[in-house]
Amino acid sequence: MASLSEFCDKWRLTPSVTKTVSSVFHLDNRRASQELNIYLSGRRISHDPHPVYLGVSLDRSLTFRQHATKTAAKIKSRNNLISKLAGSSWGADAQTLWSSAVALCYSVAEYCVPAWGHSSHVKLVDRQLNETMQIVSGTIRPTPLQWLPVLSHIAPPVVRRTELSANFIHNFQKNLMFLSTRTSSTIQCLVCHPAGQYGPSTHLLPQTTSGELLGRPILQPAPRSSMTQLFMCLVPTCPDGSGAF
Repeated sequence: MASLSEFCDKWRLTPSVTKTVSSVFHLDNRRASQELNIYLSGRRISHDPHPVYLGVSLDRSLTFRQHATKTAAKIKSRNNLISKLAGSSWGADAQTLWSSAVALCYSVAEYCVPAWGHSSHVKLVDRQLNETMQIVSGTIRPTPLQWLPVLSHIAPPVVRRTELSANFIHNFQKNLMFLSTRTSSTIQCLVCHPAGQYGPSTHLLPQTTSGELLGRPILQPAPRSSMTQLFMCLVPTCPDGSGAF
């Protein structure tokens, strides 16, 4: 924090202490109420157990329960708006209801879903999305849940989350491939070395072999021709081989 304060003073920046919060992330329940004593510009930074970063509410153990609860509340309020359009005699047509549901409800439910989509509290969001599909399809509550995606022409929430995660992984790997190819072909090492020690073809990134990138295998995304094949999407593993990200 001293370095940060020195940097701000050097470049004449004034950080907002009232908008800056501190949080602790760990799995030790005995220290669940622990707070950090951090000072910025001589003022203590307040502690927030549920900080919001880029619209996603975080918690101590990263269970995303707080974010799922807030998302479910947003969807519930938007379901009330859509239900006003679903009158039996004067209501909007099916296409209008479908477009309204996707634009209002699913856009909120799928925001940053690759980060929190595997949370055990995602069922709170799915419960509200099931109600959204009931409104769009015009069915009643006793309708089996497995028929709601068919009648509303909306893929199940788990399938949509899997597809979004697969697209995120594919775009991430594609950007890494582009960066590796462009760097290894156009950027040369800028560090000064004695003459003749290194040739002019020294690159910043290590050379990669076919099918590998930065020492890791390049996993191809699952084909998108069939919605059921999205469940077979390969998720990259951690560099130490301990499991998925």
